[in-house]
Amino acid sequence: MTHPFFMPINTNKGFKMSYFKKLISESARENQELILDFVVFSLNTVSQFHIFHLLTTDAQQHDALGAFYDGLNDSIDGFAEYFLGENTISGSIPTTPYAFDTNVSLVTILQKLDEYDNFMIRVRDKKKKTNEGSLIDSINDIKELTSKLKYKLKMN
Repeated sequence: MTHPFFMPINTNKGFKMSYFKKLISESARENQELILDFVVFSLNTVSQFHIFHLLTTDAQQHDALGAFYDGLNDSIDGFAEYFLGENTISGSIPTTPYAFDTNVSLVTILQKLDEYDNFMIRVRDKKKKTNEGSLIDSINDIKELTSKLKYKLKMN
């Protein structure tokens, strides 16, 4: 008798190909949701830092924040275009209520930057498990932008 492991897939008792298709489909959906959440959160972050840029009265902060939100916007645009070029989106794009902050203190700006960094690192760590190098590289480029902004803000 042939060991069940070596039997053709469709005759192996209890084995359902539909189960594996469902697992793959769920994994793809979770991946899609994670990336779309990241893109939406990033676009909200661009808007938040644009608000900080407009409201600050410090010239150095104004320049640093302007360079950051411009760079982040370009990076997220490229990230989203790459992802959408490689994937088909099913369903709707997630929206999460985002409360924009108008307190332009250095503490508030750094807190918002840390919130974004923490979310970005969680996404990057999850993507490392899937070995998606291009997306990880893009996230690392964005991380570089946030690190540079922290440096510039702390110089004041």
